[in-house]
Amino acid sequence: MKIILLIVIAGIVLYFLLKLCLYLLRPFFLSKALREIDQIYNNTLAYIDKDLNLATENYNNWHKGDAITRCGSTEEEITNRLNYIKKEKEHEKEVYKKFFRLNERFSRNHDKLSESIIAYRKYLGSKARQQVNSDIFVNALTCKAMTVDDFISEGEKAKITLEENEKRLDDLLA
Repeated sequence: MKIILLIVIAGIVLYFLLKLCLYLLRPFFLSKALREIDQIYNNTLAYIDKDLNLATENYNNWHKGDAITRCGSTEEEITNRLNYIKKEKEHEKEVYKKFFRLNERFSRNHDKLSESIIAYRKYLGSKARQQVNSDIFVNALTCKAMTVDDFISEGEKAKITLEENEKRLDDLLA
């Protein structure tokens, strides 16, 4: 009986020590998570900037009269692509501002703060996967390893996932 009582007391003491350690280490875990999110966000913006620079270069080449660029697409297609990338960059900045507002709002409520960190991390992870997969799928499409319908369906799946993750951030912000 004494052994069971000793084990129970040791378990309770360990439980409270673990809770105390987690409480004391929480700011370090949160700062690490926020640094990781900033790094993923900066990588996402760098990818978008690279895409924007390429689209701007194509637009400039089209206006300079580059035969390859003029043969491959029309001015309207190039302009639409350039505008789409600019809108995408602005959208990413808006989503980051939402997360920043959530971070400020829930600075004292650690449960909600961790929930917003997880939601935004999922959003950024989905965005990073979409960017990597888009390159892979374009290569598969050009090699005829993938049909156009498969390409479109994969794009729609990625879009739905991003919208769901963004909706989660909006729900937390409301």
